[in-house]
Amino acid sequence: MAKEILENEILSEDELDNVAGGSWRQFRNDMFEAKERGIEGFENIDPYNLQSDLFKMMRDEKLRYQYVDKMVSFFASHGITMEYHEKGAELNIYTYKGNRITSDQAWNIVDGK
Repeated sequence: MAKEILENEILSEDELDNVAGGSWRQFRNDMFEAKERGIEGFENIDPYNLQSDLFKMMRDEKLRYQYVDKMVSFFASHGITMEYHEKGAELNIYTYKGNRITSDQAWNIVDGK
């Protein structure tokens, strides 16, 4: 029964996208990538746990910006700048050595590819 309730409580991809602006999906994916790589500070990002920071930050702007700062600092440690946008359909902006890159390219740089 608890599993059924949890399944009904988890937001769909479309619902998650509409919570915090156009770049939410992109930022959320960056946090998932960081968690997958074991980057410190992203342990509590879990799409299957309603008590995780992922769900809390959708209602808590201060917490969301703490994670934005963590992500910006992490990318900066690899020479990548990330500019977070949360309005409308604006995407985040990633740059490396003065050139605009995609989020996927940023992660390739982090991975040494």
